Amino acid sequence: MDKKMSRAARAAAILGICLLCVCWATATFAAEAKPVTAKPNAITWKMHSGFSPNQFYTRAWNAFAQEVLKRTNGELVITVYPSSVLGFTQPNTLTALRDQIVPIAEISASISEGLMPELKEISVFYLFDTPEKEAKAYAAVRADMEKVFLAKYKVKILATCIGAPTEMFTKKKIDSLDDMKGLKIRTAGAAMANQAKMLGMVPTTIDSKEVGMALERSMVDGLYTSLQGFNDDKFYQYVKVANMVHQSHVKMFIGVNADAFNKLPPAIQTQVQAAAAWLEKEGYNKVRDDDAAIAKKNLAASGVEFFTPPAAVLNAMREVGRKLLDENAAKAGPEAQARLAKMLSAAGVK
Repeated sequence: MDKKMSRAARAAAILGICLLCVCWATATFAAEAKPVTAKPNAITWKMHSGFSPNQFYTRAWNAFAQEVLKRTNGELVITVYPSSVLGFTQPNTLTALRDQIVPIAEISASISEGLMPELKEISVFYLFDTPEKEAKAYAAVRADMEKVFLAKYKVKILATCIGAPTEMFTKKKIDSLDDMKGLKIRTAGAAMANQAKMLGMVPTTIDSKEVGMALERSMVDGLYTSLQGFNDDKFYQYVKVANMVHQSHVKMFIGVNADAFNKLPPAIQTQVQAAAAWLEKEGYNKVRDDDAAIAKKNLAASGVEFFTPPAAVLNAMREVGRKLLDENAAKAGPEAQARLAKMLSAAGVK
């Protein structure tokens, strides 16, 4: 009996030790999981964003900033400033980076093409029907484009994020080519404006902060944006038709002034690049895809109708997209034509 009790006591003691180990491990993990805070002597960077605080782009950039904070153990703090509150507009982002007004910023390919015509060359409309195809196309010319950014504006590209499909949101269905004639549509960038004009629409430039007011007052009849952007900015209050045309997939870059980046200690540079790689492969795509599902559900509940225009309309859009692409490449010369050929080949588009 004593031996049996002794064995029971030993078993209880072993169990107690195991429980203590589990508790210790849990406490240790909890301690490790605590949010990283900025160090007192941390390097601080302001990051420009032209999107509103609730836009999924802005939330993706905030996730990137948190990843940088974590990976650098609080030695580099990036604060995202949305809605262009740092005092310059989206088209001037590249010059702001070059002149070190900000060390880091989002760069919209479509909006920045006025400063860098090469971005117009890679603005492809209606030809890539999925983000994956667009990503393959851009990957084929990425190294070439990054050299241009660096040479022209001293901007190093940290990450390239391919946006969700851009759809056409209007107050009526686009059921025929005639439905686009005279339609006042908000566009971003010259290339987007040109394709709208070629389809018979009247392209209108409006700052992102004023789009809601323009829709409410009928200054425009619609706009191109993603389901997420349309939902985040609550434009469904004014426009109830989502014409599913898959116009393009916006390319957003995270750019950093090369001198500012090179001044960072090498270890921090490595971690910033690791955070950017995480954003490209995981962080941004998760925010984009999760938001797409949420947006579609909310828009349907808000009375938005998802309409696929007939084949005649979609084919006309593709023809315009290809014509514009060929014209831009021809004007830009052999290098641009070579880039275009690589993009189309990589995406499997003839």
